[in-house]
Amino acid sequence: MPAKRPRRAATPRGRKPPRRSAARPVQAAAARAVEKVLRSEEAFALMIRKLEAAGWNIQRTPPAEIDPEPPVPSRHA
Repeated sequence: MPAKRPRRAATPRGRKPPRRSAARPVQAAAARAVEKVLRSEEAFALMIRKLEAAGWNIQRTPPAEIDPEPPVPSRHA
């Protein structure tokens, strides 16, 4: 007499598709929001005020001290 094979477990007929992660859409929306805020001086100032009101310590650099481009290190030192 041949050996019996074990039966497979019954599977539900109405399988649900695997859940999609919301991480990518949320990350993309956050990136768009940040870009929007950084493009507008008013929105950026509002964001800074709200962060400070929430207790964040924002250190600002005076405009005269900001370099448009950092110096490129020389290879011949």
